[in-house]
Amino acid sequence: MINWIGHIGATWRLGIVFSILTIFCHAEEATIIPVSTSPPGGLSPDKVPQMIVITFDDAVQEQVFGLLELIEGHQNPDGSAIPFTFFVSTNDSDYWLIHRLHAAGHEIAVHTMTHTTGLDTDFETWIHEMEGCRETLIRFAGIPREEIRGFRAPFLAHNGPMFEALAALDFAYNSSSLEAPGWETASSDASHFIWPYTLHDGLQHERWTETGSEESLPSILEIPMWRLKEGENYLGMDPGVSGESLDNVLRENFELRYNGTAPRWASGSTPRPGSMTGPREA
Repeated sequence: MINWIGHIGATWRLGIVFSILTIFCHAEEATIIPVSTSPPGGLSPDKVPQMIVITFDDAVQEQVFGLLELIEGHQNPDGSAIPFTFFVSTNDSDYWLIHRLHAAGHEIAVHTMTHTTGLDTDFETWIHEMEGCRETLIRFAGIPREEIRGFRAPFLAHNGPMFEALAALDFAYNSSSLEAPGWETASSDASHFIWPYTLHDGLQHERWTETGSEESLPSILEIPMWRLKEGENYLGMDPGVSGESLDNVLRENFELRYNGTAPRWASGSTPRPGSMTGPREA
């Protein structure tokens, strides 16, 4: 994996907030970003830097620091460090480690307190889980409130009240829904995935849970979780492949995104407690 990262050393690798929101500030109307397979604001695809967004979910424990070995000796083209985005659930988390991750430049985002929410969770419970997690990160990990801007739902199970709670709590973005070309999706193929968009017309791409928001929530930026392509199939959040097979999947998707108009590109996984040898579901 380290060799593969070195192979694409001319690319940008940024946390979600620092990449997506920075690019989108160039849009002509930053508050209204429509669904599109083209970059926002009329930007030409060849003028948009290659971005790789790497995210991790759940509790932060000591083994998470093994992930940092992936980026040792690597940096962005401008010499800056390479940050990850950690969607943190507060149960079983080590707040000193979260503080250290933030101090090292990694993004800390919300993944609820108890990781027990689902398709039937009501508005009040979403509020409790989201704000409780954010307040805990502020108090015990020392993360400034204004820097905790993103959310990902446990198991990627989202519903209408979740989106309403995000808007009520003034979150900047949500990244809880999968996207891949196919039936009733907005992406045409693996080289032309949709870009993030504002929810001014509600959730517009595939709703894998068949629940979402149809309300206008223009303050929320939706950042889909773009599925990795493997041959004719599309993988879930945590690909069930490893070693050379995973390397081939990453290379294939890098080439597709780099040579197309698709957002360049995100990956997400969840480290198993006590092990860094394999992925599991979000």
